[in-house]
Formats: sequence, C-alpha cells, structure tokens
Amino acid sequence: MIVYSVKCANGHEFEGWFGSSSSFDREIAAGECACPECGSTKIEKAPMAPAVSGTKGSTSVPAGCPMSGASEAPPCAGSCGCFPG
Repeated sequence: MIVYSVKCANGHEFEGWFGSSSSFDREIAAGECACPECGSTKIEKAPMAPAVSGTKGSTSVPAGCPMSGASEAPPCAGSCGCFPG
C-alpha cells in the first residue's frame, strides 16, 4: 500500500491509499478517486513533506495514542507521529 497526499481541482487536500504508484495513475485516469468534500474526480498529487526519522531505536508514541504497541501502521501511516514503525 502507498499513501499519497492528493488534492482536487477545487484545492481540497486529503489522503489517498493506493496499491502502487501505477495503481494511483490508473485510478486517477479512470476517475475512480473522488474528493470526499466536493466529489471532484480531477485529482493530483499534492506536495508532501519528506518523512524524517527520529532517534534510531526510539519507540515512543504520543501519550494516549491508540496505536501504542501496535505492529501495523495506522490509517495515518504514522504521518502524525503516532507509529514508531
């Protein structure tokens, strides 16, 4: 699975989960991905910040995180910092 930050033609940004990069290309071309806010199928990748690794060996998660101790990435793919993965 791959997650992209995407935006619609109306400027709404959201995350899209795809099987692969080529799957993203196919789904976008076929109009299979729609903005959850306005329904637009004119979608493109939004600029994303690079993932920055913390201290090697660090496994801390924010206090109260429901993913504490989880072995799989959460829906946010750890982008909020909740998954030490």
